[in-house]
Amino acid sequence: MSLLPNWGFRNTVHAYHSEDSVKLPLKSITEDSQQQGKISLDKFVSTRIPEIIDGASYNLKPYLFTGTLQTLYTFKADFHLKYPVYFAREIITITEDESINLKNIFNHLNPGEFTLDYVVDPPNDELDSKIFKEKYLETLPKGYPNLHPRCRYYTINEMNSLKNSWLKDNQPISIIVPGLAGGIQEAPVRATCYKLHKQGHHVLVLNQRGCSRSKITTPYLYTGLSTDDIKFIIHKFYNYFGNNNNKRQFHAIGYSFGGLQIANYLIKEGKDSKLTSAVTISSPWDLNESMSHINNSLSGVYLFQPAVVYFLLKMVKSNMEILNQNSEIFSEEKYNKLKKKIKTSVEFDDEYTCKLVGLPSGKIYYYAASPLCKIFQIKTPLLIINSKDDPMISTDYPYLEVKKHPWIYMATSDLGGHYSFIKNNGDFWFPDVVENWIDSWKELDVQTPHDIDDNGWDIPIRTDL
Repeated sequence: MSLLPNWGFRNTVHAYHSEDSVKLPLKSITEDSQQQGKISLDKFVSTRIPEIIDGASYNLKPYLFTGTLQTLYTFKADFHLKYPVYFAREIITITEDESINLKNIFNHLNPGEFTLDYVVDPPNDELDSKIFKEKYLETLPKGYPNLHPRCRYYTINEMNSLKNSWLKDNQPISIIVPGLAGGIQEAPVRATCYKLHKQGHHVLVLNQRGCSRSKITTPYLYTGLSTDDIKFIIHKFYNYFGNNNNKRQFHAIGYSFGGLQIANYLIKEGKDSKLTSAVTISSPWDLNESMSHINNSLSGVYLFQPAVVYFLLKMVKSNMEILNQNSEIFSEEKYNKLKKKIKTSVEFDDEYTCKLVGLPSGKIYYYAASPLCKIFQIKTPLLIINSKDDPMISTDYPYLEVKKHPWIYMATSDLGGHYSFIKNNGDFWFPDVVENWIDSWKELDVQTPHDIDDNGWDIPIRTDL
């Protein structure tokens, strides 16, 4: 394997999949036909989504010729006019009683708040900035942070009307889970929202607790093992929108750390996942390796690691009044002592994150939260998209494991950075791939993994070692 960094602008895709992929049931050709064909996952991809077949190629922006440049451009350039998406925000509140009463379904559902941003067509009158601002100020809860552009809280009646409009059709619903500090402020997230919404799909973004200007109301932060907020929303939407004879489909799309959480959700649920499929983009599979990767590169040490640490410490500081209720972990005295000492996310996780999940060290937390060790427990169709020049995570992807895994299709490319992949025309490459993937599932008679016959495939996980 070459130790030289990848660079250039002509990008090539490399595909990995099992030779015996799961067989997906196609919808009947006619309404009265009882015959139902099947198609393997790898053939489904090769015939519907040619952008990610082995050897597919396309050109990136020539002056963004390394993963570091791609990534820096993605998070510094102004894409607001390119992807003018509007969002309706809803607060999801988990009460103390709910967290206790639902223990049989959600093992780690903590009380508190997180938010959802639904992609919406803006009412015509709200295209007038003055009218939008008036409604924005009317609906902003007292004491809550200001929101990003083109996003406002919806009233209960407005939200009910929006959900009722979704009930009138059978379009797929896609739930996007952003990365560590992500949300609708990120161009890659808005680009995907824009593409899917333009094609008539229903889309929403799940904001982690305290992220994207959400408010933390209880002393709990999210971690790589935090999947119950995601599971809560998937179950809620499945029960509300999917309990019909039309098999409405539900997809999850995770970026970076959000993709890691989705992978861990799939691992915990096995074949009982309520998702039709999932997509992860630039997500780590081995957190220990990824921490080593970012801490041993110049771009990691001087650019990306300081940004991650700044976000993590700021999140603790901004929510200290609430977090201090769990003073054993989040005392203000401890924070003031550590804020100048913590220079890496490894040090942050060793002081804070591992204690949140009851583990003795950050390194042990990384082992527990890494999907790689439990990848064979995934039994939901999964598309993995990564680049080999990602400056933020380990690029030692699970190539051999995926070749043995009938439920997974992985597309890696030589170039693209950290969920960037900016083409020569300035558009992101992957939103078209995601849209084609989700739209193609309409041809399949699948709502959940139980609709797919995997011939009893299983790789038992030994626990006696």
